[in-house]
This record gives sequence, C-alpha cells and structure tokens, in this order.
Amino acid sequence: WTRRCSRSHLRRPRGRGGRRRRGRRRLRQGRALPRQSEGSAEAAAAGRPGAAGGLQAGLQVEDRVQGSGAHHRELPVRPQPRHHGRVKVLVFLTMPVDPSSEDVAQQIEYLWDLKAALTRNVAIAVIVSLLEDPLDHLERTSFTEDDWKLVQLVLTLFRNVLAIQEITLPQKASGEATQLLYLADSFLELMFKENMMDLILVLAQHIDEPSGYLKHENLLLLEIFHYLFLGRDPELIAKVRPEGSKV
Repeated sequence: WTRRCSRSHLRRPRGRGGRRRRGRRRLRQGRALPRQSEGSAEAAAAGRPGAAGGLQAGLQVEDRVQGSGAHHRELPVRPQPRHHGRVKVLVFLTMPVDPSSEDVAQQIEYLWDLKAALTRNVAIAVIVSLLEDPLDHLERTSFTEDDWKLVQLVLTLFRNVLAIQEITLPQKASGEATQLLYLADSFLELMFKENMMDLILVLAQHIDEPSGYLKHENLLLLEIFHYLFLGRDPELIAKVRPEGSKV
C-alpha cells in the first residue's frame, strides 16, 4: 500500500494547469483546436464524415480560399524548359577566344573539335526545333520576352560557331587546314539543310515586330551575315539566286 501511494504521488497531475498549458501551446502554434466531446465523437461515428472525409472537405475548402489569400501555401512554380539551359552552356563553350589569354592555339583547337561534334550529330536539328514556338508567336504578334531570350540564345550560338574560322600555325603545319575548311562548309550545308538560314531571314524581316524585342538583335544578325560571307567570292554569291528571282 505504501508503494502504491508513493507511485501515485509521482504521477503527473492532470488538472486545470495541464489543460491551460496545452491551450497556450495550441495558441502559440496558431491553432486553437477545440476539444471533441464524447457526444460529438458519437455523432461523427453515427454519420458525419470521419478522418478521411474531414481531410477531403478541408482540402476542398483550402482550394476555395486559395485565391483569397486566406492561407500561405506556396503555389507550384512552372518549371523552365531544360533545353534552354543546355543551349546556354553551348553558348559559353563556343565563345570567341580572348587573344590575351593563355594557350590561345589550344583553345582554338578545342573550338574546332566542338564545331565538328555539332556537325556530326543531330544537335543542330534539336536546337533549330526550339524556335518553332517563338516563330509561331511572332507570326501571331504575340511574341513575348521569353521567346526573345530563347531566340537570342540560339542566334548567339550560331554566331559563335560561325566565327570559328581561324586556323592556327600548328594546324597548318600538320596539314589540317583543308580538313577544317571542309568542316566549315559542311556546317553551312547543315544550316541550310535544317532550314536555319530561312529562319534567320524570317527573323531579319520581322526586326520591327510590335513588341520591339528583336530590335536589340540588329548587331547579332549583322555578325551572323558577316561570318556567313567572310572569305566568300562576292561574284559567286551574286550568281547564286533562286529560280524565277528578278534580283
């Protein structure tokens, strides 16, 4: 009997003080949850929604108040297309070599290797296909800032690859000059095959589109045409024209 009495004194009292502490804890958490009495529990078991039904109802209410600012749940963020980041990486990899940097000749050789890799696989076809939606928006006069950023990335990439034309002395000494010139012509043929040249002409014709975004790419388009015609015979360029053209 003595042991039972001592154990009963060691037990934590469950009086009003414990209830007050629990109530304060609920208020600090921002929720004052009402206690469920025995009658309410029996009524819920008799026909009211249980735990699953209450959760579903709560979600429905949460959806209804989502636009009213009544709660602070973050809305899902729209993910950006993954191809944009990959094109951006290619743009940085193909940037022109700084003449004041170290191992300039080695860097130029790396650029030629990257140009050859882009010419051999289907990367150009995939990159050109990214312009389908922006060009569609351009025709519908609904060209957005996101469309402009993507077009800018693609044009910058082709400008960088077209600018890879310098042949170093070690490459000339090893007899690679002819192979590199053939590679440059192959890249141009690939641009025509994938209709990239037609897309560049379309963008140049819509330089004054209503949104005004393409006006920022005047210099970029001029650089592309510069590298396209660099080292070409002007007379041969003038002789090549579409059938039926009066120009």
